[in-house]
Amino acid sequence: MNQHISAYLIHHNMYNIVQRSTKPRLDGTCSICLYVYSRINGKLHTKYKVLKNVPAVEPKYWNGNRYKSTYKTSPGYRELNQRLATIEEQCYDIEDQFKAQGMIPTPKQFLSAFISGTVEDDAYTMLDAIDRVMELKVKMKKCKTHKCYKDFRRRWVAFCDQKNKGNRIPTSEFSLEHLEAFISYLQRGKGNGGAKQFYSYLRRSYNLSVREENTPDLGMKSPFKKFDSGLLKKKGNKFAKNALTPDQWEEFKSITPRTEKQEFWKDIFMFMVYARGVNFRDVIELRKEWIVERRDKDDNVVYAIQYVRHKTEERKPIALNTPITPEMQKIMDKHNNPDSKYIFDMVPPHIPRDTEVFEDFYQTLRNTVFNRRIRCLVKGTSLPSDLSSYVARHTFATVALRRGATIADIRDALGHSNIATTENYLGRKNASDLDDTFKDLL
Repeated sequence: MNQHISAYLIHHNMYNIVQRSTKPRLDGTCSICLYVYSRINGKLHTKYKVLKNVPAVEPKYWNGNRYKSTYKTSPGYRELNQRLATIEEQCYDIEDQFKAQGMIPTPKQFLSAFISGTVEDDAYTMLDAIDRVMELKVKMKKCKTHKCYKDFRRRWVAFCDQKNKGNRIPTSEFSLEHLEAFISYLQRGKGNGGAKQFYSYLRRSYNLSVREENTPDLGMKSPFKKFDSGLLKKKGNKFAKNALTPDQWEEFKSITPRTEKQEFWKDIFMFMVYARGVNFRDVIELRKEWIVERRDKDDNVVYAIQYVRHKTEERKPIALNTPITPEMQKIMDKHNNPDSKYIFDMVPPHIPRDTEVFEDFYQTLRNTVFNRRIRCLVKGTSLPSDLSSYVARHTFATVALRRGATIADIRDALGHSNIATTENYLGRKNASDLDDTFKDLL
């Protein structure tokens, strides 16, 4: 049995009806597909749908340019011709409906109209935009981000079912009221509900729909431009950031690890706090050659680690000069590898830095290894069970504030360019701390 080739039965500037490149079935039939494509902002977008089974057309019945079939000499040409004419007529009808409304349809809109038989003005919804972003993430092989978008999509559908009576919100009707209601819906529990992350996902989906639908007017009226981003940072008087209080920090230091691996990750957590809240990504990158000498205010020689934050090195480099305390030096000596140029040798030598492989390894090391080890360490204690790498950074800021440091000093130590970011890190002082602060002022 001969292998069948894929060839155009009908060729059009917006769609093609093609025979699939497969072997015919036992009954001598083969599938044909409707391929719809459009070029938006210089990019080609394609969608297809399997339509019907038709008599298979062997390669010898196709002419040289592969754009038509010699129907009269091919088996079952009458049935094939009749079905193709019906499909083509339906495509012309859908195309005329879009033209009458002055719309340039996306492939997904065209196929939806082909299936339903009618063109709807509000065919493109926010859910369609979210699905489109998820498709792009799969093509870019960003599996972790795609998984986060699946959770985001589930939340959005639940929001529409609960707050909008199951109606999908068209992109053209998406308003500031919808956006604020969605953020409020996410924050209905104890925590922040991932409001900041899902806000960015929703904005990205909206902007993509504006570009692909070629509707710049929607971009000018974007509800995200009027939204108060302060609603994302806190809920009422509760800050979304987690941190250990000074008493909890002392309790954490007194915990006895049960394994060597727990001991190593406990030391890394403590190093991050002692090193003025250094980020976990920066801990991995710290090199021994970055240790420099400097003079303190009493003209004594002290050693410090001089580095640039990884998060800001490309857009606005922020150089930090962190003095090495005795606690930091003890941890560094304990886990020193003489053969490595890094202070903490956590990355295998076969993984090249500044590559996608390294980024995947870093995400696994931080989320799967470090965070889990720390949470296992504090299990059975009175400490919070949701500790993570960023809690160390927030802990430094909170403990420093309650022991008398100013917000400006903490901002410089953390490497923030905006003091509002530092304020978002800090918990509120309790009553006794406020009494100690103000007792000599009045």
